[in-house]
Amino acid sequence: MQSASNAAIIQMQDLLNVETRMNEPGTPADMDHNGPQNWSWRFQWSQLTSDIRTRLKTFTQMYGRDLKYGKSIPPEDMIMEDSK
Repeated sequence: MQSASNAAIIQMQDLLNVETRMNEPGTPADMDHNGPQNWSWRFQWSQLTSDIRTRLKTFTQMYGRDLKYGKSIPPEDMIMEDSK
């Protein structure tokens, strides 16, 4: 959040403080095995407790990443260019 970058990406597992994995490195997504399949983890909205929402709101405001009423992201900041 404190970075000078335009965007901050936070994994839901980190935000929720859970140990689940999104994928198992080195295994194909469609591999048949007894464990959960890659990319199958989902969160439930009920996991976003009031404490977590308050903490996220505090950090987004503290580092100026909150959108004030009537403010929007400029279109040029939403365009991702191919890196060359």
